Amino acid sequence: MSYSNDLTLENLFDTLSELGLEYVQKGDEINLRNCPFCERGNEKKSPHFSFNAINLVYNCFKCNEKGNLYSFRQSMGLKPIKENPIVIPDQARVSLYRNQPEEYYKAFQKKRGISVETLKKYGVGQKELHGKPYRTYQYVDADGIIVNVKYISADKKMQMEKDAKRTYYGMQFLDYSNPDLIITEGEDDCHAMVDYGWYNVVSLPIGAGKYDDNLHEIDKKFKRIFLVCDNDKVGQKGAEAIARKIGLWKCWNVLLPFKDARECLINGVSEDQIKKAIAGAKQFDLSHEKCAPAVGVEKLLEALQTEERNNSHGIQFNLGLFDELTGGLRPGSLTTILANPSCYKTTTLMNMLVRGCQTIRQDEMAIFFSFEMDASAVGERFAQIMLKAPNYKIRENARVGGDEWDRQCGLILRSCHDSLFITNESYLSISEIIEVVKKTEDVTGKKCALIGIDYLDFIRSDQQKEYDAVRQNMNEIKAKVSRGLNLATIVLCQTNRTVGDNSLEVGMRSGKGGTGIEAASDYLLGVWNDNGTVCGRFAKHRRIDDRYFEADIKRKSNPYCHLEYEDGTLYLKTITYWDGPADIEKTNSSKHNYSKTKQIEGGTKW
Repeated sequence: MSYSNDLTLENLFDTLSELGLEYVQKGDEINLRNCPFCERGNEKKSPHFSFNAINLVYNCFKCNEKGNLYSFRQSMGLKPIKENPIVIPDQARVSLYRNQPEEYYKAFQKKRGISVETLKKYGVGQKELHGKPYRTYQYVDADGIIVNVKYISADKKMQMEKDAKRTYYGMQFLDYSNPDLIITEGEDDCHAMVDYGWYNVVSLPIGAGKYDDNLHEIDKKFKRIFLVCDNDKVGQKGAEAIARKIGLWKCWNVLLPFKDARECLINGVSEDQIKKAIAGAKQFDLSHEKCAPAVGVEKLLEALQTEERNNSHGIQFNLGLFDELTGGLRPGSLTTILANPSCYKTTTLMNMLVRGCQTIRQDEMAIFFSFEMDASAVGERFAQIMLKAPNYKIRENARVGGDEWDRQCGLILRSCHDSLFITNESYLSISEIIEVVKKTEDVTGKKCALIGIDYLDFIRSDQQKEYDAVRQNMNEIKAKVSRGLNLATIVLCQTNRTVGDNSLEVGMRSGKGGTGIEAASDYLLGVWNDNGTVCGRFAKHRRIDDRYFEADIKRKSNPYCHLEYEDGTLYLKTITYWDGPADIEKTNSSKHNYSKTKQIEGGTKW
């Protein structure tokens, strides 16, 4: 006979049953009425002795006994957990529990709301243990064998059959031809869903958050699984834990009007309301799921149609050509603005953040990570952009105060509906950037939809070489920030020495620090100064469709825009389409062959 020190939660429940110890489960805590060591306890107050259901350690707050499940079994004089075969309960003995008088079922129905018909169907009964009555719930497999029994007292003390199989409650009634399965947190919740007219329903053997590997054999037979767990913090935490073990991609979370299905039944919630709750069930967040199944093209086309119909295809900036070509910046996207110093790249980014805040939802926000300028300078620059006024005038009004200053402050707040936030902490790592985002979300109650980083060189890295640092930081911004936090990111980068002065065109390989910038970017904007006019173009664009359908791959349409600034505000005066060789990065002159030019009357803000 082999022994195992790799103890599980099941081993804890088996140990408590073996010792005849009563317990109450509350979230991740398994509380005992009395401490097995000092025999002290108090039913009316908080328990003195408890096990943690996650790491299986115990503690008594009176006698200060501590340890883990292994040492607990030793102290109680029990042998190590044996890898014994599953024990089938004596069928004659456990079958007797369901033989109760009619009055028992009527009293049960009156107190817990479950119909007499359902109680008899599932074999609910009663058994006296420790000198008081316990409700009994029989766990029956597809062959009609009672594989386990759960015993629950009126004050929620519970235990199960020793060494018996842990499986779903209600398995005997499952229809495997039905693609959907409903999983509830408790047995009476399972009964309540059946009373509401649902039949492919089971409940967990040990509550929310506790999932056994043998349950997976049942789950994989169904396409969709609806989790009906308690509608509270502990229950929802457990629901997500179960979904992660089953597979987030096939689980839907059902939020009921009351805490659980049984309470809905008692409080008169209608069948139509339950149907509406299940129809409105949401999938869990898949953005952090590394190994989710591949998505079919059909699903992607459906998403595209929904995106266009709902006009929810990304953050718009009211920047004409930019919005037209990108369709808006989607959550998870990474945009890089690449330019030499003094080419207005910071001003471009700040203008985009202000404009983005005008189109995101009221419960969303944008964060500007200013690693280069301090907060006071950033605030002045943003005020200049929002008010379209020279800096000296803004500072003069701030000094004087009064109605004009109040009016300007109101205009600034309305221009971004109080959704723009700034941090000037310097030299943060990627993990610290993520921490700032999460803490700002906690403080504001808003979801971060857009961040701007000024700029890449000031992000801390553990890499010594510039090439490795750039590649690592860009990859982590893409994976951990943009996609990990599901937001749009704009990051500024400087060009390398080979680009030369500001007049030379900036291409895809002009980034400082090797190819990491172009590889990670979804959109790469090159910006340069052409004889006093700031020019920009897409050096990389994942969504320009006409690039992918031309017969001659050596010629591509490259969108250009001429940018002009006035009082810090960005304007688009001309849109130019340039037809030239594909290898534009090797251009040695700022003079280009503009074969097609479209003038926009009056100058459109970009």
